[in-house]
Amino acid sequence: MVGRRWVVLWLGAGMLAPLATFAQQQLKVWRIGLLQLSSKKYFVDGGFQKAFLEGMRERGYTLHTDFVVEERFGDGEAGRLPALARELVRIPVDLILTSGTQANRAAQQATTTIPVVTVAEADPVGNGLAVSLARPGKNITGLSTLFGDTIIKNMEFLTSIVPRLSRLAVLTNPSNEGSKAQLDTIRAAALKARINVLALDATNVEEIALAIETMQREKAQALLVLPDSIFSSQMAVIARLALKHRLPSSYVQNRYPELGGLISYGRDNVDNWRLGAAFIERIFKGARPGDLPFEQPATFQLVLNMKTAQTLGVKIPRAILLQATNVIE
Repeated sequence: MVGRRWVVLWLGAGMLAPLATFAQQQLKVWRIGLLQLSSKKYFVDGGFQKAFLEGMRERGYTLHTDFVVEERFGDGEAGRLPALARELVRIPVDLILTSGTQANRAAQQATTTIPVVTVAEADPVGNGLAVSLARPGKNITGLSTLFGDTIIKNMEFLTSIVPRLSRLAVLTNPSNEGSKAQLDTIRAAALKARINVLALDATNVEEIALAIETMQREKAQALLVLPDSIFSSQMAVIARLALKHRLPSSYVQNRYPELGGLISYGRDNVDNWRLGAAFIERIFKGARPGDLPFEQPATFQLVLNMKTAQTLGVKIPRAILLQATNVIE
């Protein structure tokens, strides 16, 4: 009887072990590290936080129940990102969520083992973050943003809006690794169109203001803003200064015209945060980031601010109006 009792106990324990393991897996609260160059205010006010949480809820993950977020914001100072990334690694987090080359690189330099999901990377392969788009091969995956194509489209829209455009100002951040390739692309296209390019650097609000004043002084006829996390967090400032100095301006983010800029053409930045949740779910379920292909945005938005156009005295061609996703009156 004693022998049979032990057999039953062992069998019972064996049957319960898988259930206990499953229960532990079900009860796991994932810890996500959020690493951003921008400020928390920009992250919240821009709708990015809301989109991310919605994306997680769509996949059955609820904040504080299924996952928590450790937030680290650089407040526009790229030099702070490496230390912030190391803080997340020391916690440690289960995954790091980023956007923008500076934050992506800081995360990958801080760890080669913790998965990194980015919702925005201009050139994963060119910037050395991935071996290829189809098979990244390292610890980062996510959304590639095809800025090269969108930048040229923004430039083309400006040339159509500004009659006889011959002097184009470009606002660029020298610390952004993707800016050089984008600027080279613009210069090559401008050369064919016989447009002179005036490129000016800025890394903070003060330098942005100085650069735009210089553009007016140098008689620039339009302003093209290169994609950059610092510029994204200062869109309202850039739009206001461009309007003040009477520069028709274009940027890749669709919130730019909402803040007073003339035109934007690019992906839906907010929706990318919702889409990023799909990568997180697959990694939580056991996928390796190096095996998950980078995805590219399938839809783009063209947004116009007609009030800004009227203030600047420029006419938006009908062909552009017909392409617009949103027209702000």
